[in-house]
Amino acid sequence: MKNYTNWISQPTIVLQSYLIESYKKLGLTDREFMVVLHLINFSSKGNAFPTPEQICHFSSLSAEECSESLYSLVVRGFVKIEDFKDQNGMHFERYNLSLIYERLAELYIKEEREKDLDLNDDTETNLYPLFEQEFGRPLTHMEGEILSQWLDVDRHNPSLIRMALKEAILSSALNFRYIERILYDWKKKGIKSPEDARKQGEKVRGYAKSFT
Repeated sequence: MKNYTNWISQPTIVLQSYLIESYKKLGLTDREFMVVLHLINFSSKGNAFPTPEQICHFSSLSAEECSESLYSLVVRGFVKIEDFKDQNGMHFERYNLSLIYERLAELYIKEEREKDLDLNDDTETNLYPLFEQEFGRPLTHMEGEILSQWLDVDRHNPSLIRMALKEAILSSALNFRYIERILYDWKKKGIKSPEDARKQGEKVRGYAKSFT
């Protein structure tokens, strides 16, 4: 399951289970998560646009709290409201939950990639195939030379090279120049372990996100 199409085709119970396990990683509050579960439940019963009053009837939340959570979910891009027309030509509004499943798919794929990267492996084994797997193509001769230089000349630890590759993936900047810049920045800062590299990556991505 390395792509969104395959992931989203899983049984609904599997998707909901992963949502329960991962909603905090997505940035959902407990209250927002509860409202999402109610939206899923109402939709399964044919009501795709429940009111805050209908939702709060089955929870400990007030109608105001439900309304605030719904607004937040829409504004933050977890849920969208869309118009649709039924078979009789009548127009209705409904909550579309596809965005939250897309975010779940992205999170799942990233976590699977992290497992594949084996970040604590400090050997050169599978380093070239790993790059080719993530780039989705064979490495060029020049790219192979760069990778060899990182290992043989610059003496970058293979585990940090794997970590830099991961950071490039997470930052949607999958190219050798970006990876090299990460490696030299870590070297300058004295970062030598994958754990320290992970913390630095989170710090940099958090700083960049604050300007978006």
